[in-house]
Amino acid sequence: MKIKLIVACSLSLVLSACAAAAATPEPSLAPPPTTVVEQPTLPAVSTSSRTLTAPLCQGSPAPLSSVETDYVDPDPATWVMLMKPVREYFYYRKQAVASGDIQVLWKRYPPLSQGVDIPRGWNSEGNLVQSLRPLGPFDGDISIESYEKIKVIVSDKRAAVLTHGLETYLTGSQGQFDISGSEFKIIVFVCELGDQTWTVYGTHDITPP
Repeated sequence: MKIKLIVACSLSLVLSACAAAAATPEPSLAPPPTTVVEQPTLPAVSTSSRTLTAPLCQGSPAPLSSVETDYVDPDPATWVMLMKPVREYFYYRKQAVASGDIQVLWKRYPPLSQGVDIPRGWNSEGNLVQSLRPLGPFDGDISIESYEKIKVIVSDKRAAVLTHGLETYLTGSQGQFDISGSEFKIIVFVCELGDQTWTVYGTHDITPP
């Protein structure tokens, strides 16, 4: 009887252990759920750093390139036509620097006071005026084609004129006549107002650093 009782108890213990094991859930092998954090939607950023949209003059936008290889040599008639507004722009640019007052340029070309983006070189004349003001500029000389002839893109009564020249200013007080200046590469955007009259509505300074 004692042997049967021991066997019965052992069997009972085994069955209890199996029942307990069956009641205990197996550990899950799946990874723990991840917490999803919704990211803010960011505006798209253009992958091109050199092809930009020029400021508006009249009508619809006119995409004009800032890639130098897109520009071509103008024929003589186009050269004469476009050099007039370009010379005028550089005249007022020089006057603004010499007077230390960017308003001289902006009063003549109000669009240049809009869309200013100094890091990218858009309508950045104010930065030039401010940087040279401590030197006391009082006169200057700008050679538009000092390094190479102008190149152009002409499209739908608009044009982009690539200039590569030299800009210098007389600076100093009490007759010191120091000189300050540098090479420049500037794209001047112009549009036709009618009767072959052209005006500047934007600039892009692409001078290498």
